[in-house]
Amino acid sequence: MDGPKIAFLTKLEIKRLELRSKDEGPFSVKLNITSHEQIQQFKSGENRLRTLLVDRVNMTGANVLICRSKMDDRLSDQLSRQGIFAMQMVDYRDFEAAAKATGGSIISDAYQLEKEDLGLARKLEVDKIKPDDIVVLYCDRGATLLLRGSSPELVQELEKTVKRALLILKHSRSNPRVVPGGGAILVELASQLRIYALTFEGRDQFVIGSFADALEKIPECLSCNYGLDPIDMMIQLRNHHANGKQAMGVGEHGCVDMYDASIIELGSVNRANIHRAYELVSLLLRVDDCFYVKDIPRFHKQ
Repeated sequence: MDGPKIAFLTKLEIKRLELRSKDEGPFSVKLNITSHEQIQQFKSGENRLRTLLVDRVNMTGANVLICRSKMDDRLSDQLSRQGIFAMQMVDYRDFEAAAKATGGSIISDAYQLEKEDLGLARKLEVDKIKPDDIVVLYCDRGATLLLRGSSPELVQELEKTVKRALLILKHSRSNPRVVPGGGAILVELASQLRIYALTFEGRDQFVIGSFADALEKIPECLSCNYGLDPIDMMIQLRNHHANGKQAMGVGEHGCVDMYDASIIELGSVNRANIHRAYELVSLLLRVDDCFYVKDIPRFHKQ
């Protein structure tokens, strides 16, 4: 279906007299039926109310209806006769996501539905991913990532990976500045800190130098992970950075220009990591003493 106009209703139903809904009391109506004609009149009245509900949805120009709750079979039949594609018992998260993606408004009463409340999409398709049928809305405001795997555990791991990637994408859009990866930025920061430490006298110089040494622990760990000698790698990296090659970092076969290898990192992530590490160390330095609490022996009553 091309260019669907979508109505979002939390419910589409006729209230039955014996039902009590949330925040609603019992109906103050009693029926006293004494003849077969009265039953027919009551059924005709119900059909008329169903027709009014369907006509109300049809008047707005909607050709797709997404309903949060279950609909009566006779209502579904009348909607299909009017050419309205109806979906019912839609999951709440999917319901809200579809409304947000199409720009539609969620309405609780069909009689309050207006043309301005409809959501718009470029296309609607019904597909099948065994064993379920799915409805695909092609929208410009959002997208759904479909993850499939051989086991639930694998799908959960894929979901975690995708969420991390989306979080990185979110940070990159808010602050797109990037730095070379492979520990290159940390080696450069350590080099600049050692130069900065020379402007101080006394023990401040030693403290700043120790902070620089801590930053270089990460490229040392990267060297060990690649099976390289960390001492030789740090000597080479310091030499490269002293000669102005600030993008040199730890690669698979030694020192590599990270920009040429297309290995980059978000500057905001590195800044946040350094800031968190500083806060943690500051918290630990405020600890004056530790108390070791032994386990309380538990005695079972005989």
